[in-house]
Amino acid sequence: MTRFVVELLDLRMLKVTIMGTPDRASLERDAVADLSEYCAGTDDNPGMDARTTKHLKAGGYTDAEIVRLDERLLDDRNRAWIPKLEVLLAKGGVFVVVGADHLIGARGVIATLAAKGYKTSRIAP
Repeated sequence: MTRFVVELLDLRMLKVTIMGTPDRASLERDAVADLSEYCAGTDDNPGMDARTTKHLKAGGYTDAEIVRLDERLLDDRNRAWIPKLEVLLAKGGVFVVVGADHLIGARGVIATLAAKGYKTSRIAP
């Protein structure tokens, strides 16, 4: 198991996941809400929302650990993807799909690619 997986998947995270996902309907509601916010352009703050942060704290996470989770789950992964995406984009004919939180904000994939001169656009339903 990679260090990343070991860091993320402990008993505290299991507890938080269960607290935050009591049933399939809630999971669907949250996913639809997140995607709707992205498509509408109303969410520009990636990472843990207040509800998730509350659950993480109830699960025993410290503020510093929550910040580190955000860094590991979003920022670190975004930085790692950019060189790989540039290779794919240079070849052309590629469609890339990532979670909405990876697209928004100053350190998101879209802003990072735009800063490198790529033309980006938001696709809304």
